[in-house]
Amino acid sequence: MSGTVLITGATGFLGSWVTHKCLEAGYSVVGTVRDPDGKKASFLKEAMAGNSAKMSPKAAKNLKLVKIDLLSGDAAWEKVFMENPTIDYVIHVASPNGDFKFFQAPPESEIVPPAVQGTTSVMKAAKKHGVKRVVMTSSFVTMTQPQKWPKNGSATFKDTDWSSPKFQNPHGKAKTQSEKAAWEIFKDDKSKLCVLLLGDFMIGPHLYPDLKNDDYWVTSFQSGAIISDWMRLRNTKMAKVRVGPLDVRDAAETHLRALTKPCTGSRWIIGDRVIWINELSWLYLVVAKETRAGSSIPRWRLWVTCHCGPEMDALRRRAHQMFTIDANDARKAKDMFGINDYMPVQQTARDLCKSFGNSLGVSTW
Repeated sequence: MSGTVLITGATGFLGSWVTHKCLEAGYSVVGTVRDPDGKKASFLKEAMAGNSAKMSPKAAKNLKLVKIDLLSGDAAWEKVFMENPTIDYVIHVASPNGDFKFFQAPPESEIVPPAVQGTTSVMKAAKKHGVKRVVMTSSFVTMTQPQKWPKNGSATFKDTDWSSPKFQNPHGKAKTQSEKAAWEIFKDDKSKLCVLLLGDFMIGPHLYPDLKNDDYWVTSFQSGAIISDWMRLRNTKMAKVRVGPLDVRDAAETHLRALTKPCTGSRWIIGDRVIWINELSWLYLVVAKETRAGSSIPRWRLWVTCHCGPEMDALRRRAHQMFTIDANDARKAKDMFGINDYMPVQQTARDLCKSFGNSLGVSTW
């Protein structure tokens, strides 16, 4: 492959894997980061110096970091393209996390404005620059939180479905509103935009440094923080909600293939598994060697908690709701991107625990 790809959020859990995949495929990468000299970007700087055991060795010649934030504004993002005129493609991964706790929604002001404004600035600049293609990272949550659930509490969602922001938590609103902003900007030229609806619980090994008893890296992203608690036998009680687990390596590979496949003008469901989150809690058992599984927060307690905290209403609405992903839509995406099957959850669990173990100070099987 040849050409230059602008990847937003290159220091993130998914963004780093997308960067690695693109470099390995032969692309040059311009990665956006908030602070090139900060700790979060240090592993990329090490790769650029040829000192990484995980990131592609091609980073030494073909990776460039650019300092910019989602809220830097239209002019700043246009400047990125003007100073890097060889950019052919954009993969927009960056998304704010806010102060995340699994059972406590962050303030909407920390999540929604940066996501929507950042996406708008990136898309406008990319369109103005005339890039060949934009691939945008979106999520199951943009389609699985409808205004009204069926009375039986069971629903199957398709790539044409949209969630109602009125009934979403800040993260859901950010994803839904930012994706809609992207489609609005490219409404007259949808052949330039491809959107990937990823399973909403990203898991798998990371590309960060393996520093003993230093959990900075593995708790810097949402699913990593949750699983780190599981592995250390903390916070094993969870609201009974359905999630779509997806291996980060499958997600990154799909982003890479989306640069060249005839997939523009559409939304694509990436991931075909949806399970109860307490069923995923066995991940920590791999290292803790416990015989008890993570348990669910009783429904009555969840309702009381959500009543006391209105911002949690979106979680209450999802609790105990049974949803699945349309099999035809999931198969359609596999066919488009040449995916036979996604990584088995069990294999992802083994790789994840091995990747996290040293940082958390726990032994793995």
